[in-house]
Order: sequence, then C-alpha cells, then structure tokens
Amino acid sequence: MNQPSTEQVTWFWEQCGFRYVRQEELVKNVIMPYGHWIDPEGNSLPDGTMLLEPDLNNLFKYAVPKLGGRYYLEGTGGTHTARAWYNTYQYSEVIGETPALALFWACFKSFGGEP
Repeated sequence: MNQPSTEQVTWFWEQCGFRYVRQEELVKNVIMPYGHWIDPEGNSLPDGTMLLEPDLNNLFKYAVPKLGGRYYLEGTGGTHTARAWYNTYQYSEVIGETPALALFWACFKSFGGEP
C-alpha cells in the first residue's frame, strides 16, 4: 500500500491515545501551548507540533499494544505481510513494500480506518 496521508496518520495516532492540545492546558504540571501533541502517557512530543512517523519503533511502542499482542509480520525483499486481529476470529491483512507500511495499514484497518 501507499504512504499514508497526514490525515490518516493523525487519525491513526489518535486511536493510539495521542491527543492534540487545542488551547493552553496544564499537562503533568507544565502549561502546554496551543497546538501541541501529547503522547498517551501525557508527555509532550519532542517537536510537539509534529506527530511521530509510523516507523517500526513507534508502531511497536504505541499501536501493537492496542492489539493485545495479536499481530503477525513477515517478509523479505520488497514484499511484507502484516496481520492485525481486531477480534478473536477476524483480522486485517496487508501486503506492503516495507514492514512498517504493512504493519501500519494492518493496524489502521483493525482500528476501523478506511484507507
């Protein structure tokens, strides 16, 4: 599958617990300025105005735990397959050019997103 759009990445990270501070807000005893992203633990992102890239490190840290560890990832060369279960018997399966793209789109679909 193709690279996700900014809107798709935003929706995806929101499903993983990220939130956007739309006005000044007190988070962990620090006033966050308008227009800042906060991670699920309440920490400001390093560049708070940008969301994380959907690379394997970030996917395994934030998205895979939302699946309850129910995922599958394999591949070699330019073909990678990822599955993400959204209930006991059903999963989304995606073939991507990179492991990160395949896993991103499988998680995206299992979270209810429409590519």
